[in-house]
Amino acid sequence: MLRKCLIAAVVGMTGTFFVSSEVIPTPYRPIETIFEADSISVTGRIKGYDPEAGQFMRQLVDPYRGKYLLVDFWDITCGPCRAGIEANKERRDRHRGNPGFAFLFLASEKGSPLDRYSAYVEKNLNGERVMRLPEDQMILLRELFEFNGIPRYILFNPESEVVNSNSSPYDFWELLKEKGIIDESGDN
Repeated sequence: MLRKCLIAAVVGMTGTFFVSSEVIPTPYRPIETIFEADSISVTGRIKGYDPEAGQFMRQLVDPYRGKYLLVDFWDITCGPCRAGIEANKERRDRHRGNPGFAFLFLASEKGSPLDRYSAYVEKNLNGERVMRLPEDQMILLRELFEFNGIPRYILFNPESEVVNSNSSPYDFWELLKEKGIIDESGDN
């Protein structure tokens, strides 16, 4: 733990802030400076890149190739995660079946006890793509994208490349409107 904090402190002195042991890029810092490669795809060379984690993430996102994809890391024990899911439920329902985008909700077994998880998914994520991952797989993905806190949103383009590794549902909906994938002109 001390080693992780020292690394975060050194990174903090070079233009990045940290809270606890989570490293957070400074505002307006281009994503290209966070990753070491020109390509920001999951198969790109990411700092501390673990080929096993990259291959696992590729397996998760490849079925959505051709669509914009927002991956939502959440847990049933996370209040802000549940609030975000519930706040966007009506909008997701309204645009369900749109071929231009998808959501993928990833929770951990440790943070989402099966009984509570199942009941919550049935009520709030019915019809969505959801996965409850073993803790070792969730750790691989957290290390790949260098985050500890949730909710966390990773935005992929139709080529399955990372567009933003610290996105939000708001950013995702705005991108879909900008690209003409959804039309909300009749919404209030």
